[in-house]
Amino acid sequence: MWCLFVVGHDCGHGTFSNSKIINSVLGHVSHGFILVPFWPWAKSHATHHAYHQHKDKDKSHGWFDKEEEGVERLMKDHPFFIPFLYFFVYLLAGFPDGSHFWPFASMFKTTKDSIQCLFSGIVCTAFFTGFVKYWGWEKFIWIYGVPWLIYNFWLYKVTYLQHHGHDTVVYSEETWEYLTGGLQTIDRVYDTNTGALDSVMHNITNGHVVHHLFSTSIPHYHLMEATAVIRPQLGPAYKLVEGFPFMELIRHHWYSARPFMVKRGNIWEFISQDQYRKEQEAEVAN
Repeated sequence: MWCLFVVGHDCGHGTFSNSKIINSVLGHVSHGFILVPFWPWAKSHATHHAYHQHKDKDKSHGWFDKEEEGVERLMKDHPFFIPFLYFFVYLLAGFPDGSHFWPFASMFKTTKDSIQCLFSGIVCTAFFTGFVKYWGWEKFIWIYGVPWLIYNFWLYKVTYLQHHGHDTVVYSEETWEYLTGGLQTIDRVYDTNTGALDSVMHNITNGHVVHHLFSTSIPHYHLMEATAVIRPQLGPAYKLVEGFPFMELIRHHWYSARPFMVKRGNIWEFISQDQYRKEQEAEVAN
């Protein structure tokens, strides 16, 4: 499932092939298998890349400070919600930028957008129906459903940690620029011994910075070559974290430990709950 996502991901960026037809066909086949509506996903994902780390326009994970948290708080306080976040909350329910399956969602501005949404949804429905008809419900749940939930968990984990770290900064409309936003992206090396795990994930873990800087021109199989070239040029602006980050994910999604996003002038930073409480107490005292 992960491999299919990566193929469809490149198709969505137009980097898998120089042919739009090939990208569209393979994008629908690969993403249809994992029940992701290809064209709507490509549209919202392009917005994420166009406005990475923009407080109001980057919707992929949604930037909410402590005072704005609603549904976001419920999800971030409890790690067991994670397997359901990507599909059920983001793609299906449409939080925060509209359902990827509903042709009349706010993210679709033109008739063409709505028709593409409908077509991609039909492709996903066809795959789903075919799986259930072939296996029956019980086998479908165990053969497809369980691995699919694991895949959703893994995808959420990888993508979340690509854009969240202890020194992550989120920008306002007044301070955001494409390059500064892109340089908040984090390369994470999951396997510091052999590098095999990162290779199995096609290096979208440890080649994500260059992907955000050149998302429409470099396919996944050239990410490490490009990273080797661009990393020395970025110097201290390049963000790299080494080590399997499971505990970091838990810390970001455990109600008593997760950091809060707070505003500092025209940017937002993440601080610990202890620091947040101290600042609130100091503000009340003053």
